[in-house]
Amino acid sequence: MDDLNQRQLILLVLLTSFVVAIATSIVTFSLLNEAPATVTQTVNRVVERTVEHVIPSEKEVREVTEVIERVIDNNDEMIVEAEESLRPSSVLVYNTNTEELKGRGVAISDSLIAFVDADGLNSVIVESNGVRRELPVEFHSSLNSISFAQLDASEEDEFTLNPLSWPSGKTPNRGTSVIHMGGGEEYRTYIGRIISLEYREDEADESTEEENDSNSYLYKMITDMNFPDTDKGSILSNFEGTVMGIAFDSTERSYLSISVLRDLFEEYRED
Repeated sequence: MDDLNQRQLILLVLLTSFVVAIATSIVTFSLLNEAPATVTQTVNRVVERTVEHVIPSEKEVREVTEVIERVIDNNDEMIVEAEESLRPSSVLVYNTNTEELKGRGVAISDSLIAFVDADGLNSVIVESNGVRRELPVEFHSSLNSISFAQLDASEEDEFTLNPLSWPSGKTPNRGTSVIHMGGGEEYRTYIGRIISLEYREDEADESTEEENDSNSYLYKMITDMNFPDTDKGSILSNFEGTVMGIAFDSTERSYLSISVLRDLFEEYRED
């Protein structure tokens, strides 16, 4: 052994392991042939059951596949229904001075459109159902960068608005699956999730979600969906078609809560 170099020692170990493995196999095979039938049957059953647990049956695979397909089909149907019910309430908003697309707006009544407006414009061009109309801006919230454009109902033409229904229900949670409906001139739909919620105090001071109490309200929802500036004002809903907010800030992928929009609407009506 002392005369062997490192390579020869490795080859010797491999040869010894190979011989031992062959000898062990021969002995095991001989013992199984000589063992009683009951022992052999027991060993075979253990092997069969082990394989059954590791490799699911065709029936189990088929049942799991059917459940997954059914869930996917149901979600697809819900998304289509939600989009069909809310898409008519979404309109395009253009800058009156440049005629460039500002983003989307949402009809909150038969004659009122809400949209994200950091510029404080006096009027905007709104396109609904393929018809454009220049509308005056009657209300602007500098705190929330939201404006309302008013439709003159006395003017009779093909320009009509389809107002959304104000939702009623619980505050969304982190992880809720949501749908982004709108986009720029080319209509787009995104699917994503809410990853965080931002609450504010009644005095408009920010607070963390853990500090949420009866004096705070949901202000924004942050999602995992990226969208361009021209998507601002697009509708955010859950899979049931309940409106949750509108696209607000593309940088932070945030959506203004629908409750904030409703409060601004009530404020406008009171004035």
